[in-house]
Amino acid sequence: MLLTSPLEHWYNIKCKNNLCTFGKTSREELKNIDRRDYKAYWQKLTDLKSIKSWSVNLPDPQDYQAHSTEIKIDGTSNGVYLILASPDETFKLSKNIIAKQFTYISNISYIHNSKNEYYVLHRDNGQPLANTQIQIWESRYNNSKNINEEIKAETYTADKNGMFTLKKTNEYRNFLLQMKTASDELFMDDNNYGYADYNSYEEPQKYKSFIFTDRSIYRPNQTVYFKGIVINTDKDATKNKVAPNFKTTVIITDVNGQKVTDFTLTTNDYGSYTGNFKLPDGLLTGEFTIEDSVTNSTTDFSVEEYKRPKFFVEVAKPKGTYKVYDSVKVTGTAKGYAGNLIDGANVKYRVVRKVRYPIWWDWGWYRRGNFGRNEEVEITNGTATTDAKGEFKITFKAQPDESVDKKSQPAFYYEVSADVTDINGETRSGETSVAVSYQLIKLDIAVADKLNADSLKSILVKAPT
Repeated sequence: MLLTSPLEHWYNIKCKNNLCTFGKTSREELKNIDRRDYKAYWQKLTDLKSIKSWSVNLPDPQDYQAHSTEIKIDGTSNGVYLILASPDETFKLSKNIIAKQFTYISNISYIHNSKNEYYVLHRDNGQPLANTQIQIWESRYNNSKNINEEIKAETYTADKNGMFTLKKTNEYRNFLLQMKTASDELFMDDNNYGYADYNSYEEPQKYKSFIFTDRSIYRPNQTVYFKGIVINTDKDATKNKVAPNFKTTVIITDVNGQKVTDFTLTTNDYGSYTGNFKLPDGLLTGEFTIEDSVTNSTTDFSVEEYKRPKFFVEVAKPKGTYKVYDSVKVTGTAKGYAGNLIDGANVKYRVVRKVRYPIWWDWGWYRRGNFGRNEEVEITNGTATTDAKGEFKITFKAQPDESVDKKSQPAFYYEVSADVTDINGETRSGETSVAVSYQLIKLDIAVADKLNADSLKSILVKAPT
């Protein structure tokens, strides 16, 4: 951004053999151009009426390095101007390079100090500009429209020394300064920041979240695992501490800012929460966002449509039976759709434990307030490599949740997921689950609510899978 006096100003150009054009515009005209529509935005800029055009021949040293030079432009009247530079004299949008620069020409300047005291001065001689009218415009983000809006706020008048004092506030704010004299105006898009007055109120507790995902790029229909750590911040960073039992809502939005899903989560004793969700098919790819709605902390991840898969991954259920504390062995296989086996591929796996209770468990316990734990806990994770048969082995210990009462006869389900990446960088996933409990065998007896005595001679007993 250039800001100069009306006498003359300079423009840094970094293109060769440029045709430059110089046009006067206004903030109102620029605000009416939708910056979100990239093609329409540049079309509107090139359609603006120019007041001056010229060409500049620049040498090409052909060393593929960045070079710059200074090109003098004759002075002009006060206002807002747009400079466009292009190798093509027609400023066409296709197969062409166009550079732009907005510049503000005004004799008004200002300085300020940490006490929120502003001094309006003449840019050329430094003399105070008394009676300058100052309008404050607060910049606020409109979530429903996905745009920044300018809200008219308070006004000031500079005194004989060109000074005015910005009012104290109990909150942070971004704002723009519009300064007017009888013959001049300065209204730039530079954000100014107003800070809270710590002496006038007691600062409320502030929380910050750090959100992580298990990877940065996903495919549609893939599962996203995320974790958040919430801390209670302090002005003295050494006094920051984790925030246990902190309740929040985590919102996932797609590339258009539309909600995909949300979660209501509470941090554990270590100030962390976890969750996962499956990306739907047929969605628009791009940057997705995970936001903690209480702390306003966010993290982004990409969803990309990969090429047609060349192989698939199967993770077989282990044969035999297991009980808690046993070592469970799971075998996976990576096979090509052409019938070949994928050897030498990298494998990343993780095992997550979930707790399930018998169907009869909550008939009496729930009414007495004994709620069961059903937290997801990662048991292990690691890496492996497929062998000549395209196989890989995963071994983990069936560690139970010892906080769950054995009398409730819980079953622990260990969900095993594996991501296999071949030498070409293609990644495919497979998963399975293993059920383990304190009882070696569970039997279900299937009988009707009412039956004849003779029916007791034959009872259906089955072992659920």
